[in-house]
Amino acid sequence: MNGLVPKVLWNLDERRLRAPWRIAATTLLIGALTLTGWFVLVAFVAPTGEGETVVDGSVALLSEFAPLALLGAATVAAVSFSGTFLDRRYFADFGLHVDRDWWTDLGVGFGLGTALMTLVFLAEYSAGWVSVETVFSAPLPTLLPQLLLSVAFVVFVGFHEELLFRGYVVTNLAEGLFGHADFDADRAVGGAIVASAAVFALLHAVNPNATVVSTLGVAFAGVLLAFAYVLTGEIALPVGFHVSWNLFQGPVFGLPVSGVDPSASLLVLNRHGPELYTGGAFGPEAGLLGVSALSVGCLLVAAWAKKRYGRVVLYYGLTEPDLRQR
Repeated sequence: MNGLVPKVLWNLDERRLRAPWRIAATTLLIGALTLTGWFVLVAFVAPTGEGETVVDGSVALLSEFAPLALLGAATVAAVSFSGTFLDRRYFADFGLHVDRDWWTDLGVGFGLGTALMTLVFLAEYSAGWVSVETVFSAPLPTLLPQLLLSVAFVVFVGFHEELLFRGYVVTNLAEGLFGHADFDADRAVGGAIVASAAVFALLHAVNPNATVVSTLGVAFAGVLLAFAYVLTGEIALPVGFHVSWNLFQGPVFGLPVSGVDPSASLLVLNRHGPELYTGGAFGPEAGLLGVSALSVGCLLVAAWAKKRYGRVVLYYGLTEPDLRQR
């Protein structure tokens, strides 16, 4: 265990894998669980000879969201397992110290995302870059279950992505960088914010209608979400922001969400504004209006942290873990 390879892989003092290998192992576990879930789903939800599925219509409605739902469930399970047995951290330390303050931060994040996306929509509408073709994308009896499913999906995606990219990845990167070379706590957390935002953006680079500009915009969104996490030590604020931003962007206003047009929305829009400002087919994150809103969001997050804690400081638990005993 004193050789070079074990030291690279294993932290002798903490008796656990080093941060990069923990992240890699968790990523592989997410992939394995997702594939397993997909094989099980295909086995039970298969076409019959007449072209009908063996499930009823309500379950068939879920098939559109099944792959990402499986990915989300696999993410929550993998982070829970890895956090306990590989990281030797308490699961709550990934931003889930749920108490009254946690719920307050969740509400503040939801309010910020709602307000900023509403401003983006109103700016586009006032400039004549979008017009409302109709209200409700389908007759209400058809729209309602689709809309409820979309809302549930947005909430689930917002939670599992924040748990993974902010709660798990940012925490591990900050901890892994801390103490190496010139990385003090501030630089370690700053490096973790940038690196996690880059990974977050690259994974969205394969989305429909993605461009270099949209990837940079998503990276900036990742910076905002990570900033909200490292100032509070909880994923509540970024979860609230992520959920409301996507919820009002797609199911409410009918704008594309990361390159995908909403399957159900309260408004159906005719979009004809300049891509430089609106983000075009990818959505607001690829345009100057969206990026400007995210910039304002960073300032508002800092203002909230100042109001709550009296100063804007980094959460020390990111670099000084409270390890489980074993």
